[in-house]
Amino acid sequence: MKRALILMFAVVFLLIAHHSTAQHRGKHPRHAKHPEMRKELKAYTRDNVMPTMREQRLKLDAFLTKEEKKTIEEIREQFKADRKAMHAKREQFKQQKENGTFDAEKAKADMKPLRDKHKANVEKLQAIAQKHETQMKALREEINPKIETWKTDIEKIATKYVSEEELKMVKHHAGKAWRMRAVAFLLLPTEKPSKQERKNEDITKIYPNPAQEKQQISVKMKEAGALRIELYDRKGDKLQTIFEGNKPEGEHIFDVNTSALPTGNYTYQITTPTGKTTKKLIVKK
Repeated sequence: MKRALILMFAVVFLLIAHHSTAQHRGKHPRHAKHPEMRKELKAYTRDNVMPTMREQRLKLDAFLTKEEKKTIEEIREQFKADRKAMHAKREQFKQQKENGTFDAEKAKADMKPLRDKHKANVEKLQAIAQKHETQMKALREEINPKIETWKTDIEKIATKYVSEEELKMVKHHAGKAWRMRAVAFLLLPTEKPSKQERKNEDITKIYPNPAQEKQQISVKMKEAGALRIELYDRKGDKLQTIFEGNKPEGEHIFDVNTSALPTGNYTYQITTPTGKTTKKLIVKK
């Protein structure tokens, strides 16, 4: 059962982490190198895995006390705030490294309160998970047939983008995600994103597409913060950083010179304070 669950929970963990426990998710180089794979895995998880996982998580609520539910909700919100705080700290450290004022010991001391608080919250969640281990195991066993289907589909998706050697690395990191499954499952929202939440997502548009000599990227940010736009070829190799820096809330337009790009398919990866998105670019000469 454990081997069958590894890849499925890795993908579920990616999606959950985006909303709650992103501090646990390392920046896996395979995701950076293959943004289209990550996009396809997230879409598959959203459409096929998450509805079932929400149902199972909702069933667990019947066994949780009112105090446990309150603790989980508070920690979920704290993780969102901590994620932003850690991101701001890392951006500050990056700036210090560039201007030569970075102090590693001071940076470590600055991050320690955040890390300690995060560790304490994880331990609280692990205690709740341990108390309800029997119920959680039963809920997982209920969906074994679906898990087998998810596992096969996810492996097929990953195989399209990575070599056999890279696939071993994907499975290795999936194993790490498996060990965090109980905490991730507790933090999983039981409700679908509301219309308002979907409305509040960042909006990215590119035009014209297909492009020839030039193209514009429009990014409408829902909150101020760091913005990074990168261009990748179809192999997943980064060709260029279009923009990297801080931007205020609102719409921002960037001109991209595509005249030197050969005819083919490319991918933009856009990272904002609220998450990452990818957009396909087609160049036709």
